Amino acid sequence: MHEGARALAIRDEMLGAYTYGYYQKRLEEESARAARFGRPLSVLIFRVTDLELVSLERRRELGRVLTLVFSRIVRD
Repeated sequence: MHEGARALAIRDEMLGAYTYGYYQKRLEEESARAARFGRPLSVLIFRVTDLELVSLERRRELGRVLTLVFSRIVRD
């Protein structure tokens, strides 16, 4: 796959954050590697709740901002 197309396939176009599909693929790869080397695997999952308290228009915007913030925290 061409490098530019690959980058688009693994990153959200608007946020630049990795896509859900990318994380799923990497989790499978890292799980297999941990099993191969007999090592534990740690996974950090963020769950944001109570967004229904925010209007639908604002909820989408808030979701994008939270995704961006969390992806930058994890990346850095």
